Amino acid sequence: MIVFVGAVIIGATGAFFSDTETSTGNTFTAGAIDLKIDNTSYTTNEAGQLVASPSTSWILADLTNQLFFDFLDLKPGDRGEDTISIHVDNNDAYACMDVTLTGTPENLRTEPETLVDNTAGTNEGELQNELNFAWWADDGDNVYESGESIFKQGTAASLFAVDQQKWALADAATNIWGATAGTPIPGDSTKYIAKYWCFGAMTPSPLPNDSSNGPLVRGTGFSCNGSTLGNGTQTDGVVVDVTFEAVQSRNNNEFRCNTVNCTPVNESLFADGFESGNFSAWTEDTGTWDVVNNPAIAHGGSEYALTIGDTGSIDDLLRKAVSTVSHDGVTLSYWYRITEQPLESSDHVYVEYSLNGSTWTQLAHYTNLGSTSGWVPVIIDLPANADNNANFQFRFRSDLGSNNDAMKFDDVSLSGNTICPANQ
Repeated sequence: MIVFVGAVIIGATGAFFSDTETSTGNTFTAGAIDLKIDNTSYTTNEAGQLVASPSTSWILADLTNQLFFDFLDLKPGDRGEDTISIHVDNNDAYACMDVTLTGTPENLRTEPETLVDNTAGTNEGELQNELNFAWWADDGDNVYESGESIFKQGTAASLFAVDQQKWALADAATNIWGATAGTPIPGDSTKYIAKYWCFGAMTPSPLPNDSSNGPLVRGTGFSCNGSTLGNGTQTDGVVVDVTFEAVQSRNNNEFRCNTVNCTPVNESLFADGFESGNFSAWTEDTGTWDVVNNPAIAHGGSEYALTIGDTGSIDDLLRKAVSTVSHDGVTLSYWYRITEQPLESSDHVYVEYSLNGSTWTQLAHYTNLGSTSGWVPVIIDLPANADNNANFQFRFRSDLGSNNDAMKFDDVSLSGNTICPANQ
């Protein structure tokens, strides 16, 4: 029995449960952003007709020695059009564009030019002032159509100056193709921008959508008139560099094509202490507002204070329109005091603001309020929709009973922080 049991024990020692799992070849591989550009170009031939321009057209490629502009012997009224396709491989990306004026050569000065042009320096040519451009988000058919948006327009001098910022095609604050601002270009996709140039006066006239026909059939969506130009631009030139940039968007949601060093400054947008004894800066819609000369109740050394409701009138309205453009963090400040009859529960004084002059939103409401021992300061931070608004207005409105109730206001002011230039 002892030997038998021992044999059983020896056999059991080799029967433990077990399992093994192995993961091999674990790898990290960095993604890539690869930007490629192609261009389809048209220009004016000797007969003044729009024709294809093979020398400034190319298939999808990295940019090396390709030229978007390579047009010689321009005449007033000449024009051209290009549609540029932007291809971003692999990953979603933001895209920026930079067109920089690097030369404005005077070149030779012909005898007709010298009669009207006294400049003769190396880069004192005048062509950049007469060569007009429009750039828009295109659908790829080389035609400016209804619903497409021009994002840059002007002369070569104004658009391509050395100190101009990059153009944001898509960044954290911009998307020229109509998507929500901040939407990047999806990876493995194609976006189109187009440009029209005119040696003369340019007029946009968008055409109906028709992707089946290009500019040689139905026009470009622009007209060009060079009839007002003289001899001042003869032989002059324009030289530019064109750069495209793509930047990953993932984990980079604050990216801007341009960064601006700027410190916001709080500025006064409007202030009235009623020191002059009137409120001519305001609009009195109705009722009986008054500026009272009463040194005993003056605030801040003033002998005047604005009074509402002395005669028990109803719906006194006093309003002020103040543009808040280029400012945010808008704040309304004032002081108030009740020195005569208190406001009863049937008496109401409202402070309100509007963005259109017809719909008003309440900022403060005073009712059932006894006399104050002194002046009470009020500072109201306005909602964000009051920021950067050309149509902003605020007003004081009363709905008082007939007991000669009154409320006084003084040192009314509106201020805001300067908005730094957009990083676009």
